[in-house]
Amino acid sequence: MATSKSRRGRGKKRRARACGSKVAYAKEAAIATAVALTKKAGVRFNAYKCPFCHLPSGACAWHVGHQATPRRRLS
Repeated sequence: MATSKSRRGRGKKRRARACGSKVAYAKEAAIATAVALTKKAGVRFNAYKCPFCHLPSGACAWHVGHQATPRRRLS
């Protein structure tokens, strides 16, 4: 979840991520895509639920990405 400190210092506020360039999947399709990319690339890919994106049907969207940050992946 994307959070940042509020201006007045009273806890944290949620801010939206830039998900415009990411592909939105249904849960089963996201898991299948993550498995296929993992086998193809040899690097672990992860399917995760996005709290900000929704499918046209109204269901919560899933994205596919790396499980670890680039710094941890390369070291």
